[in-house]
Amino acid sequence: STYKMSLRRVGIAAWDIVRYVFLCRAGAVLRLIDEKEAWDRILGMAPKAQMIFSGWNEYVFSYFAGRQFWLGKNTVDFANEMREVIAELFAHQDGILRDLDWHTPLD
Repeated sequence: STYKMSLRRVGIAAWDIVRYVFLCRAGAVLRLIDEKEAWDRILGMAPKAQMIFSGWNEYVFSYFAGRQFWLGKNTVDFANEMREVIAELFAHQDGILRDLDWHTPLD
């Protein structure tokens, strides 16, 4: 409910996407799927994420809201900690979130 208004359109979809990528990687490590299939699935998710989210800010915020929900730490203190982590992610001038344009063509 803390994020109800700010994430009305996307919810915690970024959390779901990150977990999907993790499971693809884990599946390849455990040899449940081969590495090519894992990469095909992972890279197939990137354009979908671009369509769902307006940019890195919305994606990161959605991810951390999902993480907070998953951990069951729906407190203001935890939300403030996550806000600090998010600010740090965007603070670095040479960070990937500044260098990689969200709308980079992926085809």
